[in-house]
Amino acid sequence: MRKWGALAIGGVLLITLATPVNAAAPKAGAPCSKKNSTATSAGKKYTCILSGKKLVWDKGVAIPKPNSDVDTSKQADPKNLLANDSRITPFIKLTNLDICKTEDVTPEVLVDGTIAHHNGFPRPVQSFRGMKSAKVLVIPLSFNDLPFSDVKVQRGPVMTSDVDLISEAITGVIARYKKLSNQKFDLKIDVLPKSKWWVIDSNNPFSGTWGVNNFPKLHEIIDKYQRDFNFDEYDSYAFITGNGTLKLGDPTSAQATFAEKVTNSKSGYISALLMFGSIESQSIWVHELGHSLFSLEDLYLFSQAASGDPRIKGLDLTVPVKWDLMAEAPRDDLLQWNRFLIGWLSDSEIRCINEQSSSIHYLTDNLQSTSPKLLTINLAPGVTLAAEARSYTQKSKGLLLYTINTYVAHGQGPILSQNTLVLKGGSKSWNGWKFQVLESDENGL
Repeated sequence: MRKWGALAIGGVLLITLATPVNAAAPKAGAPCSKKNSTATSAGKKYTCILSGKKLVWDKGVAIPKPNSDVDTSKQADPKNLLANDSRITPFIKLTNLDICKTEDVTPEVLVDGTIAHHNGFPRPVQSFRGMKSAKVLVIPLSFNDLPFSDVKVQRGPVMTSDVDLISEAITGVIARYKKLSNQKFDLKIDVLPKSKWWVIDSNNPFSGTWGVNNFPKLHEIIDKYQRDFNFDEYDSYAFITGNGTLKLGDPTSAQATFAEKVTNSKSGYISALLMFGSIESQSIWVHELGHSLFSLEDLYLFSQAASGDPRIKGLDLTVPVKWDLMAEAPRDDLLQWNRFLIGWLSDSEIRCINEQSSSIHYLTDNLQSTSPKLLTINLAPGVTLAAEARSYTQKSKGLLLYTINTYVAHGQGPILSQNTLVLKGGSKSWNGWKFQVLESDENGL
């Protein structure tokens, strides 16, 4: 059995950054000279922020006392020697986490101005960030040439029906979200009873060609057949066709929409996914629900997907196809940044630096540990450099580096990662920062 590992990344970050000296003690609203610089006064740490067109000190954050809940000694596993290494830079010497909540400046917005499917903060108000549960309703669509059926037919070596496929998929998807969230998120998925399936007197109108938006066709179906359907009872809706006689390799499609306008809802919007074929694929369900519930962005390149191969091989810096299911990774996994966006990491599990000339950190990939899991470096407004621990072998860890650039549009590579991990004794210079992995074991770096 695979042993859950914690990642300890001892990253020494070496860079010289001059911090302006302010003669007067900082005070909320008072002028300051360098954005993101910090200063302390009267037990508070102040950060220089841009307010309108002026640089001023923020309201300040109380500096934690040794016995507070952000004391590093209370975050580390007492049995983990690396997590308790005396060289680790304490939280009190790090940057305010607000600086590393990368501002979302993505150029795409919905018609009503609501930001969706993007990689920064603030998160869209309809997102389930920080929520503990969500409800999804599956709406079977039955067409003349592609019925949704509870009749068992031969599919490969087994006899199974569309209802069987959906039931098995739902069980797996619920379990996968439990695991991905470290038991922090409960997903409830209901299916409309057979008497309420949407039976459409036409052939299947959806295209299996990549890049074709099938939601306008779905809206036509709603307007024609289900104008009175109430979209207020669930948080997301899964519209699915049957698998019919589709064979491996036949065109299929899976898409999702977040906070899209709809008339028959008091809220005025709907979040949904639409699956035409491949309804048994649990990984596709998890990916599309990442869009419709959490407004996560596709991290693969649309240009590569359109050509039939979304994976980039042989390059050191690519979209994170190895590391995140939103980039179509071959396993259920998320970058710690996406966990941060969803709200599955607490503030004490994230370390932020901005102007430190040198610092030492411990990181783990063990979701059950309370130790830090993500190091974030603010490079510029809207741009962050991130580091996290990843498994290299069952008993060793490596450091994964990647950038989040919210200036880059959806499907064009807003997150780029290193394909190779920095291992114990190794180093990597990137974006003006030098990372060294000092120590590692099965628990972390």
